[in-house]
Amino acid sequence: MLSYALLTLSVLAHLGFGAPPGTNGDLSNPKLKELFEDDAKQYLSAFGYMSAPKATKADEGKVQQPSKYDLQKALERFQKAFLIYPSGVVDVPTHSKMNEYRCGNKDMLLGESLRDLTKGELWKKKVLLWKITSYPSSLTQSQTREACDEAFEKWRQVT
Repeated sequence: MLSYALLTLSVLAHLGFGAPPGTNGDLSNPKLKELFEDDAKQYLSAFGYMSAPKATKADEGKVQQPSKYDLQKALERFQKAFLIYPSGVVDVPTHSKMNEYRCGNKDMLLGESLRDLTKGELWKKKVLLWKITSYPSSLTQSQTREACDEAFEKWRQVT
């Protein structure tokens, strides 16, 4: 994982800063482009932008990959959602956004934006139980609990 992160950083440093204006960090190396596309397929499937690859009935050992068109449309949906120019290709800004830390919830459900769904369809659970298993040394226990309470209250206000 560390080597993958270093590869990504070196590519970003080379392409992101050295790319001419207006190129949006285009990837011209075919092997790197294929690697980024494979990562994008996994990400887009995991977060609902396109359906996951399926095993074909005719060839039990083979997996049916999404078409180039499906990948392009899924990338465009992702790019629009994150305010990246919707090129439909895996460029450096798109790959960078996909590698940011995020929650595990899907952004899309069967191709429909979760923002368009009602709140009732998103969360069935109404009461969340939580506990603090270890306290930071920089805060008292009451400060830690207050910070958690405040965070949950902010979350409650927007959900």
